[in-house]
Amino acid sequence: MKKGSFVFFLSLILFASFTTPSFASGGEAADIPSAEQQIKDFEKLEEGLKSGKIKIHSDKKAGDSLSVSAANQAVPQGTTGTYPTRKGTILVTDGLRVDSLVGHAGIVLGSGKTIESFPEGGVQYKYDNWTDRYKKVWGITTYGTTASEDAAAADWAVEQKGDPYNWNFFDIENTAKFYCSQLVYKAVKTKTGVNLNWLGGIVTPADLVNDEDSYVIYTFTK
Repeated sequence: MKKGSFVFFLSLILFASFTTPSFASGGEAADIPSAEQQIKDFEKLEEGLKSGKIKIHSDKKAGDSLSVSAANQAVPQGTTGTYPTRKGTILVTDGLRVDSLVGHAGIVLGSGKTIESFPEGGVQYKYDNWTDRYKKVWGITTYGTTASEDAAAADWAVEQKGDPYNWNFFDIENTAKFYCSQLVYKAVKTKTGVNLNWLGGIVTPADLVNDEDSYVIYTFTK
């Protein structure tokens, strides 16, 4: 190869390396669900709750776990449940948007205390009820895990406090930086083995509430 041709070829390679997006988990740009699709995923949940197809369950107690087959043990239709204070329960809202990500998610640590991740400050404690922040809130937990296992997932999330926000939404297995729903996903998967990544690709807040391994224990709408 002539020297001039080699330099031109090398320049093309360098240009491509700086202009082609990288996805740590092997995703493609087309795998990012649109904001409209994520909103539809939340609407799917709401429609299921209103029709009774999706039921609101009583929360598990210490030492208990609910199997997928226990759907007939749901609380009466129309009950919205009690605001979650049990350590390890998960809160989700559709009332926030960060870049292409619709909604927000966090893990309950106790009454009025959660662990969450935001663009400003990364993984951090928050000291309030979500009903004061958002117009719509769902409380969820996972099938087949005990309350102590849920609490262990919360403790794992606390260990990440201070880590920065993860802007690569495909990098869902990163343990050095986190976006909101990734923090929840990774904590639950690491400590219980439950995978709440409903559609694959990035983990959206809507994934968490629609996954077959999660169930609703609380709903709130202003």
